[in-house]
Amino acid sequence: MDEALEKMAKDSGQSVNALAERALRRLVEWDRLVEKTGLVMISPVTLGKLMQSQTLEQARALGVSTATDVWKPMILSYYGKADTSSVLESIELLARYIGRFDFNYATEGPKKVVTVRHSRGAKWSAFYAGAAETLFSSLGLDLQITETEELVSIEFETPGAEKEA
Repeated sequence: MDEALEKMAKDSGQSVNALAERALRRLVEWDRLVEKTGLVMISPVTLGKLMQSQTLEQARALGVSTATDVWKPMILSYYGKADTSSVLESIELLARYIGRFDFNYATEGPKKVVTVRHSRGAKWSAFYAGAAETLFSSLGLDLQITETEELVSIEFETPGAEKEA
């Protein structure tokens, strides 16, 4: 293992300590969640073919179903609650470890804007929009969702006392 770590460090231009820290972070943030919730990895090619076979409406319904049956239970399992903060942190974890989209979050006073950029087309936007609408509207938030071929933007205001899901 030492030889493999040294080679990886040399090939990547990082220190062994940086690689070890990244591996430990992944173990704590992601691997234990995957084990606990039964998530599985799937190749991007296979996933792309599966999405191509969906209509726009089916892709959106799949997003709703994924949020309801997979992501919300994952959030509850990991954080013990589903609130704005835990939903945002979970989307960030999904972006970091699944790597199929970029996540950005901005705030200006009570107004929040979440952006999921993916560059995979309208069906993926419909999927992410359906999932986001399901997760955020379950918090009692009034949403404004914008979809393009490459991104989904979710705008909302957080009330003074956040409603728990």
